[in-house]
Amino acid sequence: MSRDRIKEELENALRDLRSASHTNPSAPEPNSIHRPLIRRHLRSQPLVSLLETLPGYAQQTDIVLTSGMGWTGFSPAIAAPKLLEVAEERGPEGALEWIERVLRTETAEALWVAALSGVTVEDTFTLWDGVEITPFENVPNSSYKEAVLQEASMSPWHWGFGQGLTAALIKRVTVSPVLRLASETGDNKTSAKSEPGDAATRTWMQTYSSLTSICRALTLIGPSSPAIDSIWLQFIDPDLQKATLGARSIPGQELRRMAGDASRLVTPADSRTIEAYFSLQAEVREKVDVSLDRLNQAIRRRTVGDKAIDTAIALEALLAKEGEKSEILYRLGLRAALILGGDLSTRRTNRNLIKAFYTLRSRVAHGEAAPATIKVPGQGAVPSIELAESAVKLCGELLNTLIRHGELPDLEDLELQGGFA
Repeated sequence: MSRDRIKEELENALRDLRSASHTNPSAPEPNSIHRPLIRRHLRSQPLVSLLETLPGYAQQTDIVLTSGMGWTGFSPAIAAPKLLEVAEERGPEGALEWIERVLRTETAEALWVAALSGVTVEDTFTLWDGVEITPFENVPNSSYKEAVLQEASMSPWHWGFGQGLTAALIKRVTVSPVLRLASETGDNKTSAKSEPGDAATRTWMQTYSSLTSICRALTLIGPSSPAIDSIWLQFIDPDLQKATLGARSIPGQELRRMAGDASRLVTPADSRTIEAYFSLQAEVREKVDVSLDRLNQAIRRRTVGDKAIDTAIALEALLAKEGEKSEILYRLGLRAALILGGDLSTRRTNRNLIKAFYTLRSRVAHGEAAPATIKVPGQGAVPSIELAESAVKLCGELLNTLIRHGELPDLEDLELQGGFA
């Protein structure tokens, strides 16, 4: 029987591995971290042809397993080293039971996880559309979590983990089918351009988009500068998780967070802000997203000039009309004051802040060094960094005000009406 032959080969392989671990060859070996993996891979090769006869494979060796990026391989060639690894933990019979159980699985529960920096939470709660936010320490253990923590320990700036991962977005899903033939996936079939790949790949793309949008919306809280450092799909069943290759996505970031960057506390009450953001019409969200991305980046900026330029772009996405060429500074200050509202003194203060901020922005945009101070009407000389930070805060208030209204105003009507209708 194929099962007996596999079990016998596993026993032989385990003896060989135990013997190799006690040897001390004179020739240099690979790094000690990778040495067991290499030995396991080489010694598992005789298992490949035997696994092809296992009923779960039934001569169909191009089996793939659902992963966070569509599908990953689970052919006999890929499964053999994993089978040997499980045998080292559970013995040959336990390893055979493991792979037979994996090959029988049709449906499984899993978690999408997006590891976050830049925001913190004190407990787990639902943020939007079934997506929870939780302290990172509460994320169930997995090879993915171990990997990002190991990367964090290697260097305080590795992948932007200077401050460490503080929270995570989690979405619970049911995966079906767990296994299928590679020839049945979209990677091997012609697909319509409007629907790239197969269902698993489209699910990955939709989930990635949803999680990154939620992270963007979290910029509204504070405002803050949240960032996703990794996204992955992990099975709740540890046996299925062990069968995966550990693929995860690391979104590109133009500007990584660094040690010392502040993190903003997110509370259950903030879920109302996230819901309001997702209730915006598509064309409104498009402009809001431009502003949010620039504001998020401005918060991370180290120099006054860079912070001013990103903040100015964020403000103009909300307050400027295409083609406007005259009285821009006057119009931006007036519109910001009218949207934020308040009494006459408050409106004047906000308008003056915008006017002074754009003096700073103009100087650095035209190649000058940022001055130490900028004169703000009614306040006197204000340090440039404080002025830039005040503009960041004001931009966050503008975004939150507009999102609560659920729309962007017609800017000419705004001026004529003296505020929102």
